[in-house]
Amino acid sequence: MIDERRVSPLAHREPLHAGDFAHLAEDAFRGIVSVRAAPIHLAAPLQAVTGRILPIRAGHADLGRRCAVLWLGPDEWAILAAPDTAAGIAQDLSQALALYQHQVVDVSDYNTVLSLRGSAVRALLAKLITIDLHPRHFARGSGVATLCGKAQVWLICREDEKSASEPLFDLVVRRSMADYLWCLIADAGREWALPPQESIGQVPLHMPG
Repeated sequence: MIDERRVSPLAHREPLHAGDFAHLAEDAFRGIVSVRAAPIHLAAPLQAVTGRILPIRAGHADLGRRCAVLWLGPDEWAILAAPDTAAGIAQDLSQALALYQHQVVDVSDYNTVLSLRGSAVRALLAKLITIDLHPRHFARGSGVATLCGKAQVWLICREDEKSASEPLFDLVVRRSMADYLWCLIADAGREWALPPQESIGQVPLHMPG
């Protein structure tokens, strides 16, 4: 159960809509675990604890309904799970990996997740991210660590349960950059009438000319 005293970094923001083109919302309080270990040691414990298969190819994620595992490097992964489950996952994995060199850290409180879906979101994100987001190259199950504007994010493409024909992107971002990223996405979505937002942070959306 989520502690009602907790405040998400985007609690002051309401979801943004631009018809069927784009929908932006915070997926608050997701469990997020950072894992470093040798894949030969991690694969079996990960599947036992989370039910997910360890992705071993760059740019890939193994997706479940409320749990995903993202490849970040040859010995590094991120687990996105349901709210208030990260501590248990981290503890169980640490115990299972006790005989091997590893690092398992619950980083839920350092990050939040933005959910972006709609028919125009690939074109919208293409304004902000330098990777190729065409469905041939970045389909469901793709995931990378990249820059979105000035914010470091983990970007995961999953299938929108409300519309299988439209992509849904999860963007995992540090709390301190969450409001900046929110306003940056809104600014990039003006072409599709996504409502503009005024940033309350210290990071400008655009470099001065």
